[in-house]
Amino acid sequence: MLRFFNYRRKVNKLVITWTLFACISLCGCTGGESFSVSENGNTAENIPQDAEWENQAADAGAVPLKITGIRENAAATEFSITDYAGGYASIEISDGRKYLIVPEGAEVPEDTMGMTVIKRPVDNIYLANSAAMCEFAELEAVDAVRFSGIEKDDWTIDEAVCAMESGDMIFCGNYGAPDYETLTAEGCELAIENTMVNHKPEVVEKLEGLGIPVLIDRASYEADPIGRMEWIKVYGLILGKEDVAEVAFNEQKAIVDSMEEYGNTGFTVVACYVSANGQIVCTKGGSSLARMTEMAGGNYILTADENDESVKSTVKYGMEEFMTLAGEADFLVYDATIDHVDSLDDIIDKNAMFANFKAFEEGNVWVMEGSLYQNSNEVGTIVSDIHNMLTGEGETVHLRKLGKN
Repeated sequence: MLRFFNYRRKVNKLVITWTLFACISLCGCTGGESFSVSENGNTAENIPQDAEWENQAADAGAVPLKITGIRENAAATEFSITDYAGGYASIEISDGRKYLIVPEGAEVPEDTMGMTVIKRPVDNIYLANSAAMCEFAELEAVDAVRFSGIEKDDWTIDEAVCAMESGDMIFCGNYGAPDYETLTAEGCELAIENTMVNHKPEVVEKLEGLGIPVLIDRASYEADPIGRMEWIKVYGLILGKEDVAEVAFNEQKAIVDSMEEYGNTGFTVVACYVSANGQIVCTKGGSSLARMTEMAGGNYILTADENDESVKSTVKYGMEEFMTLAGEADFLVYDATIDHVDSLDDIIDKNAMFANFKAFEEGNVWVMEGSLYQNSNEVGTIVSDIHNMLTGEGETVHLRKLGKN
């Protein structure tokens, strides 16, 4: 359920100002008040809209922030966006962090109400949260990222690889150990981290101490894959590409919505890979991929553990336990982005017991090509791929069927 955020402190301040001005108005001045409504129907508080009051505030060097609407999310629960007069907007993350987006050429308000200021245009970004790169690519804004939190060989996104090969993007340390000297020397304007940085609070403190705003992306906490994909709206707002973000999101959501007419296929699916020490690393029930399987008309064979509060999407098993749990799955999806394989024999060579799985016996083993977490902007495409895998109809983009050597 969408979380509505409390703007009472700000509104009270404005109301007090308005009350004082209203008293003066009794002596002959005129005033007015308007009720603001957002396009999606959300309403803001009654907020003063008096021209003379605005002029007096401007003369005093203040730029008043007045709510014009609260945007409605389709599925995301980890962020909220509020619009203000003059093109200003704020992003509030569920962890309590708040960011004020200042339009290009506009003044920074005197009272930012405790929000971290991000002034557009934003360049020289340090992207330690590699999962967000797909959204920058979708927005055609990879050039806004100067500093990468992962090495070139760890990218599966072509635009990021090309940027690092050309030197337009450079590795600047991972989330836990940024190259502070380079970030400050080259004028980093924003650091985008994932929630792993919460285990390294000193990193956030150091970056902010250097004057670099830090945004912690919580898309991985979104229960709905559509909500995770919706974070493209956050980056669209920061980069001044809101229209592009809206179109991209709606296109992918429409694909997911179209799956509803097909219903459930009755087929079961499991996803896994073999780790370097021989353990089976399996995608958990209730994970993003498991939910996308359900959207596509399949049934993920492992159920979600209601007591598991971890955001990790995988769980490790010994082979015998894994076979007991998933040996009868109709389809097996192998994560070849982590452990590359070219054929069924390559997987069986890792553990001969795979040959006894139903999916192997019936030739229904597929590989995931392209990192799932680096393609969170393509939820619709991935759901369509899974549906086509299950039905044998249509082409696939991120999935490929394996055969024998």
